Amino acid sequence: MRGLRFSYGGLLEIYSRLGVGSNVFSVWRSGPWDFCSDSMVFSDNLDLVKWTRNSSFHEGHSLEVPKIQHEISLLVADWSLVVPPSLDQQGLVPIPDVVKVPRDVPWTDVNVFVDAVIRGEFGIIVVLVLDRSSSVIEVATAKKKVSSPFVAELAAIHWGCCRILQMEWRNVSIFSDCQSVVNGLSAGFSPEWRAPGLFDITLNLLKLLPRCQLQWIPRRLNSGAHDLAAWAASNSCYKLFSPREVALFVATMNFGV
Repeated sequence: MRGLRFSYGGLLEIYSRLGVGSNVFSVWRSGPWDFCSDSMVFSDNLDLVKWTRNSSFHEGHSLEVPKIQHEISLLVADWSLVVPPSLDQQGLVPIPDVVKVPRDVPWTDVNVFVDAVIRGEFGIIVVLVLDRSSSVIEVATAKKKVSSPFVAELAAIHWGCCRILQMEWRNVSIFSDCQSVVNGLSAGFSPEWRAPGLFDITLNLLKLLPRCQLQWIPRRLNSGAHDLAAWAASNSCYKLFSPREVALFVATMNFGV
């Protein structure tokens, strides 16, 4: 990674943002004189660190310094390859062109995939509903102010439960890639002190749902919901999509997982 260095000077700032210990390296930009300064700090430094933190959080792992260093360096190397989606020229909301549909999950009559991404103080949540044949039943996105990534993921599950009740779906599975939320709801105890009200409401909703099961799946099997959440955040598009928009989405889905 020519032109990039890890500076010890950024440790305290990065760790204060992570809310953990004291040995994380910050990503800096070096100038033509081969030195680093505060004015050259990556503007996306915080985004990279948050992405790595959330990745560990989703998989239920504790924050490990070598893992954080490695993933941040990979993100920096690939940062220039990220291309934001373009607006649809026909006036339709440009739902992502390709979304992978997981095949190695236990399918039921209705399958609700939920996810959330964090943007500042807000969580962008998504509900992606598929039938047993992988056809899209419903796609919805929303923006909600949250106090933590845990609350955002919990809000996504809560919204999925609400849609199930409103639509009166039966034999339903809810899939989330946030292991701490799924484990907490399964055990009936919230590991996040900032979410007692929403946690209890969601737990009660799950008890009311007929023939409904909540399951954890790894991030790679939830790429459809995750990509939609990231896309909605980039395009500021928060809505329940129309049948016409969903039809376009179905036509461009990638079923080869």
